[in-house]
Amino acid sequence: MPSEYNQWSTRLSPRERGVALLVAGGLSNKEIARELHLSDGTVKIHVHHILVKLKTVNRISLSLLVGGKKELLLLKPTPSPSLVPRSKPD
Repeated sequence: MPSEYNQWSTRLSPRERGVALLVAGGLSNKEIARELHLSDGTVKIHVHHILVKLKTVNRISLSLLVGGKKELLLLKPTPSPSLVPRSKPD
């Protein structure tokens, strides 16, 4: 397994690792619940615990970490040119 996998996976229980991989695969809580034969509430609790243990703020950052793209988490977002207010001419 790649070192990125080991760095995050060792902090999680086997069940949490499975849930984290499914979150990274883009599945919703409901889809994860069906896949693992769990209740939606149980999956929600697992996801919450995973986010806290890995110090991630949302499913996207979790997916980047699990997918080995943690360097993208360090990038500062830049506003889209269409969202930057234009200065009015004098």
